[in-house]
Amino acid sequence: RIKEIPLYGGIGIPGTRELCSRGFNRALLADLDEQELHLLSTRVHYMTLGIPQRIHELCYEIATLMEEARFVFSPAELDAMIGLGGMLWVRGSLIQLHTNLNDRLNPNIKNARKNLVLHALGEIKSDDFRASEVDKFIKDQFPGLARTTINVSQILKDLSLGDRPILRKCTRRGTYEFAHGAYRMVIRAILTSDESSLSIRKVTAGNY
Repeated sequence: RIKEIPLYGGIGIPGTRELCSRGFNRALLADLDEQELHLLSTRVHYMTLGIPQRIHELCYEIATLMEEARFVFSPAELDAMIGLGGMLWVRGSLIQLHTNLNDRLNPNIKNARKNLVLHALGEIKSDDFRASEVDKFIKDQFPGLARTTINVSQILKDLSLGDRPILRKCTRRGTYEFAHGAYRMVIRAILTSDESSLSIRKVTAGNY
């Protein structure tokens, strides 16, 4: 049963780094250097919002991949392991939310405006959001879309409809919020931006 995860209560990046250091270097003897530990802890914190339970779940997936590689990997391979670990994590621990979100993605992942909006919702840090704020975020990130009409209001409305809504509308405030706080985690784990092509793409295993 999916329980809503609040957007507060997480630990900061220093706390995430300490958990990663204890788990990977002290327990698993992965011997990550400072640069590798920084990459790992910042990305883990980004995806999990610093929620300790989610940090442990994600790090378990990454640790399994490291063990399969016998703890020998390049920086690019570590980066790819973290990305793949994120995908495995949400497909396992957050499978229903992952399925709901995946069903909402436009198959034409590079050019879909809905995907731009979903990615923006994952990046915006406030608990609720207005269409104007989402539109501004997208156009600040992708200046090439400054003159493009994205119709954010309609997309937010569509995401709040159906039996498995991603969002819910806060009628009194005229804003939207995630139906479950963990949707932000899933978005951050599976979507990334490509500013050079003005697109959003799914995270892949990369060089791993």
